[in-house]
Amino acid sequence: MLLKHEIISACINCCKDPDKATRKFACFAVGNAGFHNSTLYEYLRPVVPLLVDLLKDPEVKTEIFRIGLF
Repeated sequence: MLLKHEIISACINCCKDPDKATRKFACFAVGNAGFHNSTLYEYLRPVVPLLVDLLKDPEVKTEIFRIGLF
């Protein structure tokens, strides 16, 4: 369902959004998707460099560590 409706792509794009709340919740959604469904790893691979860059964003960094992406 996540792939069929392109929700993963939308979440990845939202990780780049200028609004910090949008970035935070998009990262949360991406992390949860990967955590709960390992078959999505291939589709989530493109967001890894972005998530690493977002570690510089104090708001998102807190969420990334809280949900256990790193």
